[in-house]
Amino acid sequence: MDPVRPTRIVAASLITLALGSVGAVVVALPAPAADSGYTLSVVAGRGRAVHAGPASESTIAATSVATDPSGNLYVADANGYVEKVTPGGTLSVLAGNGRPPEDEQPTPGPATGNALSPTAVAVDTNGNVYIGDSRGYVLEVAPSGVLSVAAGNGVSGDPTPGAATSSPLGPPNGVAVDAGGNLYIGDSNGYLEKVTPSGMLSVLAGDGTYAAPSPGPAADSTVHPTGVATDASGNVYVADLTGYVEKITPGGTLSIVAGNGHTTDATGPTPGPATASAVTAGGVDVDAGGALYIADGHGYIAKVTSTGTLSVIAGTGNVEHGGPTPGPAASSAVAPNGVALDGSGNLYVADLTYGFVEKVTPGGTLSLVAGTGSRSVDPTPGVATDSVVSPNGTAVDAAGNLYIADANGYVAKVTPGGALTVVAGNGTDGNATGPTPGPATQSAMYPSGVAVDASGNLYIADGYGWVEKVTPSGTLSVVAGNGEATESTTPTPGPATQSGMWPEDIAVDASGNLYIADAHGYIEKVTPSGTLSVVAGNGGYTDTGPPAPGPATASVVGTSGVAVDASGNLYLADGRGYVEKVTPGGILSVVAGNGTAGAPTPGPATGSAITPSGIAVGTDGTLYVADASGYAESVAPDGTLSVIAGNGAVGLPTPGAATASALEPFGIAVDAAATVYVADSLGIDKLTPPDRNTPTTPGASTTPTTPATPGGGTTQPTSFTVTTPGHGAGKAKVGKTLTATPATLSPTPTAISYQWRRGAKAIKKATKATYKLTKADRRKKISVTITYTRTGLPPLVQTLVIAKKVK
Repeated sequence: MDPVRPTRIVAASLITLALGSVGAVVVALPAPAADSGYTLSVVAGRGRAVHAGPASESTIAATSVATDPSGNLYVADANGYVEKVTPGGTLSVLAGNGRPPEDEQPTPGPATGNALSPTAVAVDTNGNVYIGDSRGYVLEVAPSGVLSVAAGNGVSGDPTPGAATSSPLGPPNGVAVDAGGNLYIGDSNGYLEKVTPSGMLSVLAGDGTYAAPSPGPAADSTVHPTGVATDASGNVYVADLTGYVEKITPGGTLSIVAGNGHTTDATGPTPGPATASAVTAGGVDVDAGGALYIADGHGYIAKVTSTGTLSVIAGTGNVEHGGPTPGPAASSAVAPNGVALDGSGNLYVADLTYGFVEKVTPGGTLSLVAGTGSRSVDPTPGVATDSVVSPNGTAVDAAGNLYIADANGYVAKVTPGGALTVVAGNGTDGNATGPTPGPATQSAMYPSGVAVDASGNLYIADGYGWVEKVTPSGTLSVVAGNGEATESTTPTPGPATQSGMWPEDIAVDASGNLYIADAHGYIEKVTPSGTLSVVAGNGGYTDTGPPAPGPATASVVGTSGVAVDASGNLYLADGRGYVEKVTPGGILSVVAGNGTAGAPTPGPATGSAITPSGIAVGTDGTLYVADASGYAESVAPDGTLSVIAGNGAVGLPTPGAATASALEPFGIAVDAAATVYVADSLGIDKLTPPDRNTPTTPGASTTPTTPATPGGGTTQPTSFTVTTPGHGAGKAKVGKTLTATPATLSPTPTAISYQWRRGAKAIKKATKATYKLTKADRRKKISVTITYTRTGLPPLVQTLVIAKKVK
């Protein structure tokens, strides 16, 4: 089966996203919101936060390590941090907030307030820490904790000699700094760059092509760096993806010091002459005596003496099973991404695969110095706020238990006391195998939504074409869907388990009927006896036209979420800018949204802009809307819309006044006490309503926190558009062409450049205003960065996330 998943539209870091005119996404800055009286708290998920304290108690995903003269260890953590570990073993966060940066740009200021995507780390003799960031930057953190950009402009491309912060960079695979304060960048686009203390960039080696290095002048040689190190004499060592380690002298001469170019040699490095051995170098460091240490991707640490003799000092080559074992390093499994030496000759190993940082003494003894063996990807049973979760949706039962549809292949349950358990899923997404009837925690799945009935049965909308039921005793069965979820699939009335479908969300009524929001443009109903029928939608899911009041099955409908009230009325979250109501008699009407872009406007709900990503209904008939523009709204039975949470900015939620907090909502639920739960991108936020018995005083206007824009000031654009011809941006799919239309600025830019991105990585050669989606984009997030160059002003950079996942 072709792997397809629901596509979600999310807000960009600088701007709010909503569907506007036919075929276009219109972007505008968020508007202020009055204090709603709701209080926000986080009840599950910790934003991939590390545990400050003993380093051995913190989850970690080390991609690179560095040490300073005082023996402190610095760890580039793929979970979005750089951590510092003291010689005594105490861990603290130096930089990063644990939030995947998506397309946020780095913001000069407190380092712990920034989202990071760290790939490499280095530290100079003054305590300045340099962080390679996959978005195309090298960031600098001063001892005071202030972050600044040292190199890169966030655009992937060939480097430009001159001011380092104006130059494109590929994601840095390695960074190093010499005694003179010169910074060296191993650029994944095929370059080695040098940045002087004055901030000027030059290219030492590489031309952006993939080929074996050529001994001689470094400027004439190709390089493809995976790691960089310097020695006391100013020599630079480059771990090269082509199967070598190169040395570049201060005079610019390149030689090969290890490797024979055979990176596929399954036996790993061979003791003896280093240049006769295969190496798969992922990182390097060099000691005071000139000995070179290589992190080998086949599961070894190799040492090369100054005379060129290679030996293996750690690792067994077994990177598929087990993990590191304290004791003799040569007998322990390791999976090194990077290495760093301290002043005493101890070697520290960044082990991403196993979730540790290991230490190897000069005598060859291995110990664990940081990490628990978890890379912090899956939910962790225990305290819910100590666990990572990746919510696609949430539901709450009559007892107040929360259920979280986790995109990593689980459903987690959080009790009112805050204890998290996994109740379904084994962490695999089920595309190849489908769900397995039996114990729910042994089955594969991709939960995109959850619901629970009055008897405690859990229902899971599985994005690969099924709906599963899990009984209170933990037994899973398939109640709808046959696993067919391709573009051409349409629901088949009759036995529910024989019908194709693409579930995005699910709801259940008091009689046990299931309602399935199907991304193909339908709402299906499945009776307790297992019979499926279509109750809304005509399958026109690529149609950007408005819903048509009248018979529900004759109208285009959006399917981001579905809810049902006590009277059997259905409510549909339509990501095109509407909430629709379908009566038990099958009549559709619009109850919220006007289909235009912008921040929500308190007042008549049908006059407001909204971008629904989820919907819930309270016992009193109040609707609650998760708005992908960075808000949560309520719609009273009389049709009045209020903003109850969110300020339109994307970021980690802030406990306290709910309308002062950033949000990135994917789903929403409400309990009998009108407490609202928002499935945020990295957790579940609880919105506690104001005391209904105490008159509330209208709060002052709260200006949303908009992240700083590089080169901002008074010349920021207020809007620009990204057009996707012939279909809604939320259904971006392979073969379609996306067109970015820049904003009108004053003063007029002297140049406008574009960079399209797949996930956090820039797409090579995708630097025009248009981009055609390819097979490589399937199931990936696609965004575009527009850079405006202006005379006498710094560049202005804006980034828009177009689709959470491409079809």
